[in-house]
This record gives sequence, C-alpha cells and structure tokens, in this order.
Amino acid sequence: MLANHIKAIRSTTPDAFAVIAEDGALTYQELDDKSDRTAAALVRLGIKKGQLAAIYTPRTVLALVSLVGVMKAGAAYTVVEDEGMLDEHLHRLSQINPNLILSTPSRLSQLQEQGFRAVDANFAGEEDTGLSLPHLSLDDTAYVLFTSGSTGRPKGVEVSHGNVEHYVSAISKATGISHPLRYAHVSTLAADLGNTSLFLALSTGGCVHLIGPETRKDPTAFRGYLERHLIDFLKITPSHWSAIFPLGTGQSVDLPQLQYLIFGGEALPVGLASAILQTGRINHLFNHYGPTETTIGVTLFQIQSERLIQDQGKKNVPIGTALGQTKLVVENEAGELKDRDTQGELLVGGPSVSKGYRANASATAKAFVNLADYSQSERFYRTGDFVEIDGEGVVHFLGRVDRQVKINGYRVELEHIESVLRTLQDVEDAAVFLIEVQGKPQIVASIISARHGESLGWLRRQLVDVLPPYMAPKTCLYMVDFPRNANGKTDLKRLRQEVEHRLLQEASYQVTTPDDHDTGPTNTTDQIRHLFRTYLRTDQVNDRDDFFEIGGDSLDAIQLMAELQLRGLNVTTHAFLKQPTIEGLAAAIKDAEPDRQPLNDSKTHYPEHLSPAQDFFFKQSLANSDHFNQAMLFETTQSVDVEGFHYALEQVIQAHPTLRTAYRSMKKGLSIIPCQLDTEEASSVSLINWEAESATDCHVETVAQYH
Repeated sequence: MLANHIKAIRSTTPDAFAVIAEDGALTYQELDDKSDRTAAALVRLGIKKGQLAAIYTPRTVLALVSLVGVMKAGAAYTVVEDEGMLDEHLHRLSQINPNLILSTPSRLSQLQEQGFRAVDANFAGEEDTGLSLPHLSLDDTAYVLFTSGSTGRPKGVEVSHGNVEHYVSAISKATGISHPLRYAHVSTLAADLGNTSLFLALSTGGCVHLIGPETRKDPTAFRGYLERHLIDFLKITPSHWSAIFPLGTGQSVDLPQLQYLIFGGEALPVGLASAILQTGRINHLFNHYGPTETTIGVTLFQIQSERLIQDQGKKNVPIGTALGQTKLVVENEAGELKDRDTQGELLVGGPSVSKGYRANASATAKAFVNLADYSQSERFYRTGDFVEIDGEGVVHFLGRVDRQVKINGYRVELEHIESVLRTLQDVEDAAVFLIEVQGKPQIVASIISARHGESLGWLRRQLVDVLPPYMAPKTCLYMVDFPRNANGKTDLKRLRQEVEHRLLQEASYQVTTPDDHDTGPTNTTDQIRHLFRTYLRTDQVNDRDDFFEIGGDSLDAIQLMAELQLRGLNVTTHAFLKQPTIEGLAAAIKDAEPDRQPLNDSKTHYPEHLSPAQDFFFKQSLANSDHFNQAMLFETTQSVDVEGFHYALEQVIQAHPTLRTAYRSMKKGLSIIPCQLDTEEASSVSLINWEAESATDCHVETVAQYH
C-alpha cells in the first residue's frame, strides 16, 4: 500500500525529495512524519474507517500531506482544489457530503457557516503522542472520486487500496519503471488522470512536481518548467499537449527531452503521435486508457514506430492491451461475450475494478455486473465504450454506446456519425448532437478543421459516400476548439450549449482563422482582438469584454496565450487572468516590454553560496581551472542584426549576476567575487559561411582556444 511504500523509501533514502510544489518541497522523511502527524490528529478527531474526508486546499505540499495522512488514518480522501471559485466549491462539497473537510485557515469560517465540519489541514503544531494508527487492509477504501451522473448529482467511485496496489504494480511492470524519476503532475487532483504520476512516483522513490495552475496554463512557463526541472515523466491529454506544443502548425516549438510521455483521457490521433515520434525527443511514448471505475487505467499501448500505428488504417492510436491481471471482454450486438475479433461494449474485470458507487446501490448494480456465462467469481464493469478488439487482444476505441437517438424513425448512434466524420480528410475532431432547429429535430455536427471558414461543400461531398441520408448532419458548424473539463476531455454538455447558442443567433458570420497569421494585423492590440475573436468564435467582442464571461475556457486561453507568445509578445498567464480583456492584455504586454536602457546594477544581489551544480563543478580535477568556454553555433538562412545581437547578449550578462561572478580559492574555501566585465571581451558573435566546411571547423577551433 502507498503508506507502506513511503515508509520503505524513507528508510533507505530519507532525504530524497518526494514532492515539489509552488509553496515548497518535502523529502520522504518529511512527508512520512507530517502525514503521520495528520493521521494521528484525524484519529483523535474521531475519523473512522470508511468515512470520507475532503481535502479543500490549493495545489500545495499540504494537499499531498493531507492525502497521505487521511489514508493512514483509515479514511478515504476526496479532493476539491481551491482555485478561488468559492460558490462552486461549496456546492460541490455539499453534493459530496464528506464527514470532515481539511482546509486552510482562510476558508474555515466560510465552510463552518455552511454547516460543514471543517478543520485546519496543517497539523504541524500537533504533538506526536504515540497514538497507534488503524491497520489498513487491501479492501479498505483509499479514495473516492466523483464523476458526473445522469441525475445531475455526482457519483462517488470508491477505489480500494488493493485497486491502487494492483494498478501501480501493473503500470510499473508494463513501462519498466521501478527506479526514481521526476514526474510532472499537470491535471487536477480531483480527477484520476494524474494519479499515474502521483502513485507511481511515491511507490518507486520518485519526486512528483505539483505544477501550479498558472504554470500549467501558460505555454511558455509550462515548457520552461519541464526543461528547468529535468522532468522525466509526463501524463497529459492530447488536447492539453497540443495547446502547449503546437506541432505542425507553422509555429512549432521544441519538445522537452522526456523519458516517458503517456497520453490519456481522450482519443490520441495518429497524426499527433507520428509528429511526436519524428522529433526524436521522447524515449517512450504510450497511449493509456481506463474509466475511473476501473482505477486510473486498464490498457496500455506503446507507440514505437509510425508504421506500427499507420498500418492499422485508423485515425486514432489503439488503447492497447490489458494491464496486469485485468480481464477484457466485449459484448457484441448478438449479446455474445468475446475477448478476440469482435466489436461491441467493453466490459472490464479483475483487481482494478473498483468497489462501486458510494451510497448508491442501484447505480452500482447497474454498472457492475456478474457474467455468469463468462466468469463465476468476478465482477465486471460496463464501460459504455464501443470498441473493437482484434485477434491479439489489442483494443481500439470507436465511441460510446449510450448516446443513442431516434431521427425520422431511425435509431442512430451519434458516436457512429462522429467516428465517420473524424475519418474524413481535413476533419481533426467532431461532435454531433440532436437539436431542435426551427421546430424540427436535426442532426447538428460541430467540427474542428484546418479549412475553418470555408464553404462546407467539401465536407458534404465526402459525407454522401460514407453515410446514409438520414444520418448525414443537416447543419455543420466550424469550431476553433472544443471546451474541456478539468481532466482535459471534451465537455459535451458545454459544447452542446455553445452549438445551441450559435444556432439561436443564426451564426452566419465567418470566424477569422489562424491561417491569417502572415497577413493578419501587426499592431499589438489588433493582434489581440484578432485572437480573441478567433478563440471566442465570434466577431462580437468589445475591448473590455471578459474572455471567460463571453464563452472562453481554459484551453482557449492556453491556445491564445501560446499564439501571443510565439509571436514574440511578452505575456504571462498571471497577467492574463488578472485582467482577461483585450484592453487589459494589451496594457500588460506594453508594461512588460523591455526598456532598451542599460540595467542599473546598483541593486544587484550576488550569490552568497555555491549551488549544487557549482559545487560539483569546482570539485572536478580541471587541467586549467581558470579557463571556461561555452560556444554555441546557430544556423540561419536569414540576415542577422549583429549590433542587436551584441546588445541582447550584453543585457543578458547584466541581468544575471552569475555571469559576472569570479571565484577565488581561499583557505576557508571558495570566495565569490562580483566583478564588472567588458562584454566584448567576455563574449563574441561571429558570422561564417556554413557551406565552407573547412573554414567553419577552423573558426570553431579558434573560438575554443582563445575565448
């Protein structure tokens, strides 16, 4: 169990970092001690086995201490991340109805006024009285994760310690990970997408980085974090990844060097996987699948070559084969249960199948079933996912089985139409709804396409060949992107609302497309207006309109930010969220523009101590310890502003004291001495003819010898 893994790691590497967040970091020893203290305090407060404790804090180390502490106390945890939306959080907590809430001092009075039993999650001042903690069994509930329900009330999925233990063992074996790595956690703690990183890290001695909300929504900051912290392992949804790393858009950015990149939460397009493979920056690329009810993930597919996924002739990468002791069976249209060569609804059995829905026996009985004709002893979960399983047990996700409608007397699966649309040329994604238009129900399709803004004749011509007339959408709308939920999946409810809104307004205008970059506006404010209209999918935007209040979502914001940053505009997510309007963003960018004045060095603070990297460097046996050179070679086909390059280099050197620091060996150790450098002596910029290979080699050797 997780608590046991943490104690075992603490006994061997107590000073290894377990978690790093914006508010600090904890070693395994600190995490174990603090979570023990939290568990003891909860037991004294009367928390019992099987009860539910809600953790309502920001994404801090305190959240992780609370999470582990609740499990050690024998209770189950659930998380509501405190990101400032108090009313929404209070409503969610009232639906969850926990026995106890662990929160921060600033929230206690507000929670208590609503009738919740809430306590300060920080038990740092509590004394260790030697109180014995409950004995945990594999059948005890570890956490409860709430998913949306058809009745409008969330259903709480109860996941046991045994479920988690099986998952960690299975994913570790399948990926070959048993050694410490640096993991990035970039999804909400309230969902299970990030539990792969969380549980795998804390079971193998790794370090989990709880990346803050602003950083994970800021493309430049996100990419910088991965590089600075040398992240090894990232799990993310394809749509979130594409917003941060826009491959193949004409504005591509360099990918980080990752050992492991795992996609989950939604279908992974073959084109995206191929583009990532072509960069050569990802050592191990996987597609991962699993409903919440089956503990994070139950299938895995390793993408080792483009040919492997392209030869299958499908638009999306397979979701893979069963993990660990998981059993997969498909119920086809004839009601037959097969585990090879069939299509139908996927059912999942084995140690990853959760305990069911908390205090909801009817929903549990409907979704978790015994298959008497297939297995006498095991429960299976009906996923509602329509899949194809081949002769080798590889599963392909095709859609859902529970969005069935009737149109003109015909029974139609909306997922069927969506799957067909996604196979068409130039269609990147699609969602289909049955909506009443002018008093008559119609099939309405919303699509994402690079041909955004063009007449839809190209789409209709293809549909004639692949769908019968009664299934062909009568109305099609272009969308720049689909709204996403906290886990990065397409939010169909919100998307439907957007489509209905567009139809009511007779959305006849054409949205300005991202293809206009080369001929688009160059004035900063006009560029912002252009992108606001693009990602809000309307021309009706005032300079003072709030981006989120008029329909924008977090993924829209990420993509808008990415485009601004790739255009060279200095803007951060913090500045955008502070004032998410055209006017506010233009002002923030103007304030952030560098003033081409020499930096004032009078207030510069020089380092007082060696960093670990510096300490390592000076312990090496160097032949010439007074000489260090770093040379970089850039290839360009465009002209270079040498004067501007020198100026920029000078500003970098002036801005970073470490680049103007000398080190002198003294009896008591190294002495750090600030100094002023002549930039022209400290650095040089030379232009050479790349085609003259011998001249290039000679020049590089000269730079290395004399600079």
